[in-house]
Amino acid sequence: MRVTLLGHACWLLETTAGCLLTDPLFFDPFEEGTVTSCPHRVVHVEQLPPLQGIVISHRHLDHFDIPSLAVLDRRVPVWCPADPFVLYGLQRLGFHEIHQMEAFVPQAIRSLRLLPTPSLNREVLEYGLLFQDASGTLFNQVDTFLAADTVHRMHREVGQIDVHLAMYASQNFHFFESQREQTAALHGINLHTTCLLNAGCVVPAAAGFRFVDELG
Repeated sequence: MRVTLLGHACWLLETTAGCLLTDPLFFDPFEEGTVTSCPHRVVHVEQLPPLQGIVISHRHLDHFDIPSLAVLDRRVPVWCPADPFVLYGLQRLGFHEIHQMEAFVPQAIRSLRLLPTPSLNREVLEYGLLFQDASGTLFNQVDTFLAADTVHRMHREVGQIDVHLAMYASQNFHFFESQREQTAALHGINLHTTCLLNAGCVVPAAAGFRFVDELG
């Protein structure tokens, strides 16, 4: 399995079952023009390999990006949460084959196993993504918070995790709401989760943007 970061939470997975994209995000700025990729990147969409699947983790606009999905082949199967907002958007875009994910219900994509994992976040229906093929096991945590019981079940389901794309968010969103920021506590939770997962390789992920300013 080969994994390439295309920017923010958009990953290209090259597996024994073919190529998949998670949370496609190709263009800047995004999230209604409020943020842009950091570091700057350019995605040459026309050079992407043929896709066997697209996986959407949740509805937030930096993960469910309509302009990016609009340039992809509508015949490619999509896996997503059973979120009415996401389902409506995909249907309006014209995607024909939509698979609704459930926590710990395995999905078969040819020879690849996709296992969605639940999140403690109750504000949005979101999943972490376990991918397993003959070459190894990758866990994309995305934005999910994991209970200890969830981690234990993950180990029972797939054994040792080879690569953990760990949640990491450096942006201080509460600054705009005049709320106290709990950055240290959040980093502590993420480190604790990383230790519990005990993957062979850990990559801080899913936070590659900055807020737009007068420089673009």
